[in-house]
Amino acid sequence: MEITTTPESCSITVTDKNGENIYQGKTPFRQTLSKAEGYFTGQIYNIHIEKGGCRPADLVVKSKNNLWYVFGNTANAFIPGWIGVDAKTHAMYELSSSKIHVRLVCSDEDGFPGVVKKEVLEK
Repeated sequence: MEITTTPESCSITVTDKNGENIYQGKTPFRQTLSKAEGYFTGQIYNIHIEKGGCRPADLVVKSKNNLWYVFGNTANAFIPGWIGVDAKTHAMYELSSSKIHVRLVCSDEDGFPGVVKKEVLEK
């Protein structure tokens, strides 16, 4: 997974669905994340991004069934793939997003709470 931000070097925290801290640092974030928590259990990641003077952003990235897993095993009637091989190797899942770019709204921009548009002030 890759997460980039505008502005750069934002603080980022990634936790899994159990609340365990997976990563804490600065953007850009590039790391391989597990698609599954266990046998037949997909993973969910909560991502918090912040930088001083900007509105923070919270994201949720979920694992979902891989289409090859669903259609490939159905078409081939591959029972070991359905209940054994793909579930054990986590090949049955993929993350909902592999590349994400987040643009934070900062205090010097229009639309930030408490900021009045410049044209309004000049009139």
